[in-house]
Amino acid sequence: MLLRTTLPICLVFALAAAGPAFAEHTHTRYGEVIGNISHTNGGIIQRGPTHQLVGHLADAEIAALHLSALHARAAAATDDETRAALARETGVWSQELADALDRAATAARDGLTPDQLADRLADETDTDRRAALEQDLTRRRAVIDSLQSLRVLAVPDDNGTPQFSVAETTQIGDTISNLINQVNTIVNNAVRAEDGGG
Repeated sequence: MLLRTTLPICLVFALAAAGPAFAEHTHTRYGEVIGNISHTNGGIIQRGPTHQLVGHLADAEIAALHLSALHARAAAATDDETRAALARETGVWSQELADALDRAATAARDGLTPDQLADRLADETDTDRRAALEQDLTRRRAVIDSLQSLRVLAVPDDNGTPQFSVAETTQIGDTISNLINQVNTIVNNAVRAEDGGG
């Protein structure tokens, strides 16, 4: 029961309320992001924090999907009571997005180990390996920098209102999905380097 053990309990109830199709999509997405993190014995990838990173990114992606849906419902709302209820729900999911990105940023620093990789790069003399390490280090730092930028954008204001537009919500979701793919690439490269003795 990956969904139950990974998601915060408040998200489990919210997803159940959102309907079986959305819950099924969520369960499938968790299976994808966790399943794509290949096993590795440590080295320049910390397996535990990296698993946590993709889990937190999946939480954030789900929150962004909910916010997009809430924006659409709010645009179609015709009465003040419905709009107020949607505004409260938007505040909850905005905070969940911000919290998930905050957790992801911490896990990225712990799991992607850019400093350790930079040390390894400094000692590498083989030209091809050095080029590969430089590319890998650039990718890891880009993930961490992107998460920092998203965290700033995602923090709600004092009233719990998101500080981004409907269009930006979709962009945030797309960015998070891309970050998940980037983390998978980083891990798979590390696994290949270990298997190849690099």
